[in-house]
Amino acid sequence: MRILFFLVSALTLFSCKVSETNKIGKVDNYAEIATGKVEITGLSVRDGDTVRVTRVIDYNYFNCKQVYCDSVNARIIDFVRGNTEFEHEKEQVAVDRSFFQQQLNYFDSLAREEEQITEDMPPWELDLSTEIVKHETYVDLGLNVWSFTGGAHGNGFYANVLIDKSTGKTLQLSDFITDVYAFTQFAESYFRKQNSIQPGDDLGELGFWFQYNKFSLNENFHFSEENMSFLYNSYEIAPYSAGQIEFHIPLGEMKDFLKIQP
Repeated sequence: MRILFFLVSALTLFSCKVSETNKIGKVDNYAEIATGKVEITGLSVRDGDTVRVTRVIDYNYFNCKQVYCDSVNARIIDFVRGNTEFEHEKEQVAVDRSFFQQQLNYFDSLAREEEQITEDMPPWELDLSTEIVKHETYVDLGLNVWSFTGGAHGNGFYANVLIDKSTGKTLQLSDFITDVYAFTQFAESYFRKQNSIQPGDDLGELGFWFQYNKFSLNENFHFSEENMSFLYNSYEIAPYSAGQIEFHIPLGEMKDFLKIQP
């Protein structure tokens, strides 16, 4: 599909391609986790400068009937629509490969409308992905997006959502940790060490935005084979210039706090 349109001071040429594969060169409609990619790419010529524009959704979703599959897919739908439509109704929508293409097409149409209105603005960008990792008792859903829709800079966001396989409910820190208050104090030393903050340094004076100037953990965490990791997104605890802030706690050093073995 090719779209060619002219503006007074800008010309943008886009092509659209879709792929969904579980094995190279093959679509497997019976795989439990469907994977694929939809992409719109092209060149935007504005005031004599040529810029390559890519808008892409790289996705995983569940192709199964278990309760946790529905919960994960519902999260994926809401995340994708929130970053392509921005404002949307909560009506039920099915997730399949056509859903992702339709959402990317909608974002692309909004972007082109904006280009016609604001001729000197850089073109919109979208790079969104969803990732599913299954564990013994829960599913780890990774939601990642980088987008530019105007303003001084683009924005990135990453979240891990842990879904209980037996109930489909979102798991919280308290589902994994026996004493969240004591664990927060324990975790602060790792946060400080890995972000080059001395034990006695005042967090507020260093530019952090923790409520009451007191370190706190969020619910954006996940487990690897060796660590429990926390991530704070831009603007969450510090200015945009600080970027995303992450730290890790070795599982072997926190075993006394664990309710569920990850």
